[in-house]
Amino acid sequence: MLLMRVAWLIVVLVGVLVLSLVFGLQLFHRMDDGQKVLDDAEHLFRDDQVVAQRNASDAVNLAVNGVLDPIMTEQGGAAAEVPQLIAFVSQQTGLSEAEVLAALQENFPHTTALLLAIPLEDVTAELPDLIAFLAQILNLTPDEVSAALDANFPRLKSAIDGLPTITGGWYTLETGLTDVNEQPLPGIPGIGEYLDTRIVDVTERQRVNFQHLNGIQPNLNAIPWLLVGIGGLVVFFGGLMFLVTGRMRFEASPSVPPRRRAGLGEAGGAPPRIGSS
Repeated sequence: MLLMRVAWLIVVLVGVLVLSLVFGLQLFHRMDDGQKVLDDAEHLFRDDQVVAQRNASDAVNLAVNGVLDPIMTEQGGAAAEVPQLIAFVSQQTGLSEAEVLAALQENFPHTTALLLAIPLEDVTAELPDLIAFLAQILNLTPDEVSAALDANFPRLKSAIDGLPTITGGWYTLETGLTDVNEQPLPGIPGIGEYLDTRIVDVTERQRVNFQHLNGIQPNLNAIPWLLVGIGGLVVFFGGLMFLVTGRMRFEASPSVPPRRRAGLGEAGGAPPRIGSS
């Protein structure tokens, strides 16, 4: 009986341990937060969205590294190739470089304007002089010119204001982003690399795992309630049985030795006859 009581006491302690883990590990709060993360991230890990993220990442990297990086700064390299292009056409056609440039301006004015504008950091360098020039010929202060541009040419003004930040920080802008080796990813090209390797690669790699986790029932925030229910039931039943076995022990009757039957001989022989001679 004592061993049985000890066994039920152990059952009670197991239930108490389960309850202690639930509240000690703050499972209600943590599982609720986990379910919120799953709910909010569900859209990101859908099959169609993971494919769309890869397409978007490729487009961003094409724009940043394929189009803008070559023309943004001198380091990009495209600026050095413009005079080489004009010289090549001159050699092939027999025209002078001035004639080639004039032909390009006449037939392809926008393309030629772009070729002559790169690197765009040179455009940035001209912007203060442009504002000063406009202020002089319009008889306005630089601040008034800026306000007039903002009111009448808002998109052009937006480009003028943003270009210095982009060209000046193209390779040096500190965003705080890091690569897979936790090394800094400075500059605008670093943003494209981060999007590619730290976001899209992760959603592609974890898509199946996320969908499996998110598809499990019940939801995460129901798990603590289940554990509390199980732990509470174990404590209640184990405690009840502990008390019952204790009561059974104390109510058990002590063993009583059998009384010797009156008149029996020590050897257990037959009783003496009455009235015999």
